[in-house]
Amino acid sequence: MGGPCPTERELLDRVLSHDHDQGHHVSHWRLSGARSLDCGVVGVGLRRPLHRHVASAATWAAGVDRYRRAVERHHVTVSSVTDRALRHELEELSGPLEAVLEDFEAAWAVRRTYDADRDAQALGLIHRAATLCAHATEAALLANEAAWRDDSDEMIRCAGTVRTLVTTIDELGDAARPPT
Repeated sequence: MGGPCPTERELLDRVLSHDHDQGHHVSHWRLSGARSLDCGVVGVGLRRPLHRHVASAATWAAGVDRYRRAVERHHVTVSSVTDRALRHELEELSGPLEAVLEDFEAAWAVRRTYDADRDAQALGLIHRAATLCAHATEAALLANEAAWRDDSDEMIRCAGTVRTLVTTIDELGDAARPPT
């Protein structure tokens, strides 16, 4: 089921074609204006917002805090890596994570200047970065496990994954940074 989310009209067409294929009476569905899909059987209109609203300060705070916690978990995990050379490499790779946090905090500080689309985009970048940071933490744990097993190929592969994820996170921070 990959791909973009279906529009209201596409959902309606799917429901209508499914009901027609099944031999059901389909007259109970109607499109009432351009703003809502009304189901006459249930009598509940499914409203479609006319425009996006900017996110609240609490939503921004939660997003930035989620990323901050992900960075803290990553640093704690890296500091517990037993192989000294691997720990040093992972610490160097993790350097940009703090700078990205500063980018997100700067975006949060000027969020009121954003229009609704930029607001949603910046929040999406923050949440994506938090998720990728959690993946980088897991890759660091796997690298540590590979070091315990003396599996240098796996350790190198996992460290490469951390490098790739941190690079992507750094790019997300650049994209979220407010224009100067």
